[in-house]
This record gives sequence, C-alpha cells and structure tokens, in this order.
Amino acid sequence: MAVGLGLLLGPLAYALTLEPGPAPECATVLAEPAPATVELCEQPQPITVELVSEPAVIEQAPEPTADRAEFLFVTDAGIVLSTEAEREWGKGRLFEPDGEVSYRAAKRADATRVPTALWSMRGRMFDLYGPDGKVCTARLGELRVVAQYDGWSLGGVLGEEWYDQDPEGASKAQIRAGLWRRDDLWLVAEVESSGSCRGALWARDAELPPPTILRRTFAANHASEARAAEFRQSEDLAETGRNYRTDYAQLDQEAREYYPTWETLIEEGPTFWSWIDPHGSPRLVGLEFGREPEGCGDSPYSRLTALDHVRGDEFVPVAHAHFPDAVFDVDHDGRLELLYSGDDGPWLMSATLDVQALVEQDWMCPC
Repeated sequence: MAVGLGLLLGPLAYALTLEPGPAPECATVLAEPAPATVELCEQPQPITVELVSEPAVIEQAPEPTADRAEFLFVTDAGIVLSTEAEREWGKGRLFEPDGEVSYRAAKRADATRVPTALWSMRGRMFDLYGPDGKVCTARLGELRVVAQYDGWSLGGVLGEEWYDQDPEGASKAQIRAGLWRRDDLWLVAEVESSGSCRGALWARDAELPPPTILRRTFAANHASEARAAEFRQSEDLAETGRNYRTDYAQLDQEAREYYPTWETLIEEGPTFWSWIDPHGSPRLVGLEFGREPEGCGDSPYSRLTALDHVRGDEFVPVAHAHFPDAVFDVDHDGRLELLYSGDDGPWLMSATLDVQALVEQDWMCPC
C-alpha cells in the first residue's frame, strides 16, 4: 500500500523581549503598521513585539512508488516479487542462476521495462520469517527475471520429442533458450543480509508492524484432548476400521507380514498437535492416524489426517492440506494464513490471500 506524506506548517509566531531602563512617564505608542505595539511604563517592563506571518506554502512530497508488501514468497531463487513476469522485463545474456530446480535460466531485470511499483522495491528492507518466526532482516538486492523447470526430462523445455531423449544431448545454450520461451517467468530479488537467513519461507516489508506468528506444539492442551475424544468416537475411524479389517482378511499369510493388524494400529493411536498463538491459545488442531500406504493396488488403507480450526468448543475442518509449514496472521484481521511447501513450490491459503509460486515439473507415476 502506497503511503503518502503531507506536510502542513501552520502560522509562524515568535516574541522578542527587551529589558528597558526606567522611564519618566507611562505612554502607549501605536507603531505603524499594526499590529506591532510598544508599551513604555514608569516601572521597568518588558517590551514585547509580536510578528505574525502568513502560513508557509510547502510543496507536497511525492508519494513513494514502492508498495509495502505484506507477504512475499522466499525460495531458493530469491524473494519472489511477481510470478507473472514478462520476457521483455529482462535484458542482456541468459545465465544459469543458483537454485535447486533442475533447469534454470535468467536475465538481469531492465529498469525501463519492469513496472515502477516493482522496480522501486529494490533496496528496501524486509523481515524474513521461517516456521517459528523471524529469522533475519535483509535488503532486496538486484532484480532478475527467472525461468525454471523441474523434473527428469527436457520435454517441458524443448518439446515432447525430448521426453525419451537423454537430457545430456542438449547444450546449455539450448536449454536456456527453451526455458526463456516458457510463459511462467518470475521476477525475483537477491537477498542481501549480513546474517544468515537460513530457513526463511516468506518476507514482509520491515516498515510494517510484525505479524502474529503461531507456533506448532505437540504438548497436550484442552483443544487437542477434546479433539482426541471426538476422533475416537468418529464415524471416519469406525468406517476405516471396518474397511481395513475386510481388506486385511483377504491377504495371504505372506502379505500380512507387511501390514499391522487393526488392533495394532489402534494401540499405536493417533498423533495430535496444535498451532498456538502468542498467548498460548490453540487456534488449530491437527491429527495423523495409521500408516502411509506402501506400493500400489488394493492394499489395506488406514491413513487418516485432519486439521481443524478451534471455534470455542467446536472444530471446523480446514479446507487445505493438513500439515502447513507455517501459520500466521499477516494483516491482524483474526483470519489465519497457512503456508505450505510442496515438491513443486510454496503456496499460501487464507481468507484474504490465495497465491502460489509453483515450478512446473515432470510427473511420474510411482507405480
């Protein structure tokens, strides 16, 4: 949000006080022009001259062009200012920037092409946050336009004919040129900090008030205990048990060695955790039960997961994945932002924001 600066200087007044010597008589003299007045008295009295000027006119300062960003993703590519960059925003030769994505290409940003609101963010100070809070304060450095693609083949970079070919057969120049033809380009800023920013997931303009950070804990509390009691009586658990027993009974003796009995799973029990606010109040409760399925096919399935908002004595399901990396209230409106990190990049879900910074990748069936 752009912040304007207005300055108004009111009437300027000052008093000049003089200490006169004794006078033989008292008289009042009206000086020209009014309103300056000089009083002379027999007893030594201060002489006060009051001058009033017209209000000074000061030109209004221009509004800053940089928005105060409440939330920006932090990735291995840098601080992501935009996931909708244009090729025309870059200039110069293509190069391979640092990063963990399989294929990367970038150009330096062109000050004459990048929108002013984005370009003017260079040099601003940002606070960077990890899962448990602030990890560093950093300056936004040079901007670059980045193209990325992740995966095991070059089909999404050089065309479908490259899906079955050895990526080593393409030159780096070919790969960079292919990446630059893609439409999903980012504008990112380098992170400049004297300290470590390791673990940072997102950034916020340092001039803004700090956000409310929630902390994940496995310690029991009234909300997690109430959710555990509710889960033990739930139809989800009962139905999962019925299906598991049926599928388990159909396994041969050798296959049963790879799967626990339902009774064993119940004995292991679910795992609960909470996201608590700075006052120690649980705002979210999550659970995991059962085991991840192994392999493919019609194997017994026991996995149950959930994440719920705590609403008094009620639990309201969260309509997202159950295991966010960080939870916070970025704008202090009482509604929580949930940040997730997937294999293809981070994404944020909330009532007011729905943004993602995903890198397209090859998809491979695990079976």
